[in-house]
Amino acid sequence: MKLRKIKNISDSFIISGGLLALLLFATPEDSALFGLILFISVVAIAIGMYVNFKYYRCPHCQSYLSVRTFSVPAYCPFCGNRIN
Repeated sequence: MKLRKIKNISDSFIISGGLLALLLFATPEDSALFGLILFISVVAIAIGMYVNFKYYRCPHCQSYLSVRTFSVPAYCPFCGNRIN
């Protein structure tokens, strides 16, 4: 799978989990909906982080690529090979 697609999938899960977490401010704490939203947001963020740490790696040296950038780097910072 292409790194750009992996990054988009990971970012989508993390952002959607964060947006769901913001929805918690509008939900009463004693309702069952609060627990459900909290659970789904934590699971979405965890899935996004798992996909990122597991699959967002250099195809040549398998080193983890940093998530501090908004786009896929052109070259691996560890081995120097070009990333497609």
